Amino acid sequence: VRRGGTVVLFGGCRGGTSVRYPTSRLHYDEITVRGSFHFTPGDVRKAHGFLTEGRFELSPLITGGYPLREIEEVFGLLKEGRGIKYALLP
Repeated sequence: VRRGGTVVLFGGCRGGTSVRYPTSRLHYDEITVRGSFHFTPGDVRKAHGFLTEGRFELSPLITGGYPLREIEEVFGLLKEGRGIKYALLP
């Protein structure tokens, strides 16, 4: 993450999981590290409704789409900072 950025940790890590990071990045680069909590089934239904009803224009959130077989190229683009989210299509 760049200076002043925020890292959000999610993914349902197993109990006892730990991470390591250089504390100088947190201090000098003013990085924020946040955890997230799961959503309720009602939250998911509400979000699904928003998406299926077309209430939001979501295309600006997706940088591009690639077939799954080109996943290495997608990771290369992300590593270079070219794009934010890519759709991987089967």
